[in-house]
Amino acid sequence: MISPGGIGKGQVGICIGVYIAAKTIRGVGLGDNRGPVGNDPNATFRVQVQIVVTPKTGSVSSSTTPGFSSTAFLGAGELGTASTKPIKPTTDQQGTVHFKVSTTATNGLSGLPFAPKESIDMQVPIAVTQDGRVGIDPGGVRDGYPSIEVYSYSPDGTVTPVLQINETGNDQDLAPPMEQKIPPVPPPPPCPTNNCPPSPKSDRPISNAPYRNSQ
Repeated sequence: MISPGGIGKGQVGICIGVYIAAKTIRGVGLGDNRGPVGNDPNATFRVQVQIVVTPKTGSVSSSTTPGFSSTAFLGAGELGTASTKPIKPTTDQQGTVHFKVSTTATNGLSGLPFAPKESIDMQVPIAVTQDGRVGIDPGGVRDGYPSIEVYSYSPDGTVTPVLQINETGNDQDLAPPMEQKIPPVPPPPPCPTNNCPPSPKSDRPISNAPYRNSQ
């Protein structure tokens, strides 16, 4: 999981990553075998959504990348599929941009008898203030499996964790409906001018705290 490319002055990058923390799945498939990380290009994932927000104009762009599904005996495996519905941002009277990220991803090996058949589904409502602080709005929901992480990125390279939720450990939780509510996380307090703690790899407390791409 890494910062979206091309974050310019006045913009905010956001990355939503979904990954399997366990080393294996059903004893055959390979998980991502990791915890949350916001700045490691070698960390694998099941699906990743990279977002660039321009708070001044209220514009939001995004790209969605599926991961590879693999097993110990299939080597590289197969690329999964993933899609995100068109994002429709709104801006409130305080200038905060609100939008929902609705993403579905499917295991690249779903046709095999031992592989999970159900898709990974999530609806993540995001808020970005005019000064670039990122939070999670109420109303989010997702499958309880696998794990999810959200990070924000500033043009100067600062990485800030926004949300981290551990997987249930049961891939049957992929079955509909999306049963796990995503807890709201308010944007962090504003940082006084010239009095901000240096935090290029910030680890502020996360609500409900418990990538190369692989599915």
